[in-house]
Amino acid sequence: MFCIPFPPPPPPPPPPTPPLLAFSNQLFNTPLQPPRLPLLPLAERSDGGASAEGDGGGEEKE
Repeated sequence: MFCIPFPPPPPPPPPPTPPLLAFSNQLFNTPLQPPRLPLLPLAERSDGGASAEGDGGGEEKE
């Protein structure tokens, strides 16, 4: 006899309503969220890019 306690089955996938609502929220929040999220990666890239561009720009000016 097998007395292995199997974990409970995974919960069923959420209905299509939440994803649609979330997607709608993203559309409404698009002007709010994108600026905040991209700012982090862009800021980091800008710092690195600014240094590279600044060095290159300085050399070109010289």
